[in-house]
Amino acid sequence: MSPRRLDAEGIRDAMLHVAGRLDLKPSLASIMLTFGDQPIDGPNFMTGVTEVKLNADTTHRSVYLPIVRDKVPEVLALFDFAEPSLVTGKRESTSVPVQALFLLNSEFVAEQAGSLANRLIRWQSSGISTDPDAQLKERVDVAYWLTLTRPPRANELKAAQDFFKKFLGTSPASPALQAAAWTSYCRALFASAEFRQLN
Repeated sequence: MSPRRLDAEGIRDAMLHVAGRLDLKPSLASIMLTFGDQPIDGPNFMTGVTEVKLNADTTHRSVYLPIVRDKVPEVLALFDFAEPSLVTGKRESTSVPVQALFLLNSEFVAEQAGSLANRLIRWQSSGISTDPDAQLKERVDVAYWLTLTRPPRANELKAAQDFFKKFLGTSPASPALQAAAWTSYCRALFASAEFRQLN
C-alpha cells in the first residue's frame, strides 16, 4: 500500500501519544457549557475570549474536541479538517507552507516536543553505557522509534550527533540547555514529512 498522510485528528493525536500525554478518556463535559446561553461570536461577544476557550489546552483525543462553525481549532484547521458548516464527502489533502510553519512555531507542538524531550532525557535502558556518545545514540534511536517507528539511518544519526555537538558544545551542558536541545530536535522530528505519513 502506498503511504498516505494522516488526517488532522491523527496528526494531533500522534503528537500527544508520542509525548506521553494523550488522554484516551472522553472529557466530562464540552467546553461549550462554559459559554452558557449566549452567542459565541458576533459583534456582542469578545472574539479573543472565544478563541482562547475553544483552543484551550487539552490532551483528550481530537474526536472529543468541540467543533464550532468558523471556530475550528488551529491544529485541525491547518491540516484539512472538514469544514463543519458544509457537507463534505471527501477531505482535501494539501501540503502548504503554513503547515510547516505551524509545526515549527506552534505552542502546542512546542509543548508536545518538550514532553517527548523529557521522556528521552529520562530514558534509561538496562544496559546503557556511561559514555555520553553511546547515551546520545541510544536516545536518538528511541526518538526515531517513538516518532517514526524505525531506527535512524546512518546519515540521520550523524546529523543528530552534529546537531547536539553544535547545540551543546563539548563540555557538560546544563539541564536547561539539554532540555532545549532535545525539544528542538523532537520538534524537527514532528515537523518531518514522514511523521505525518501512515505506512
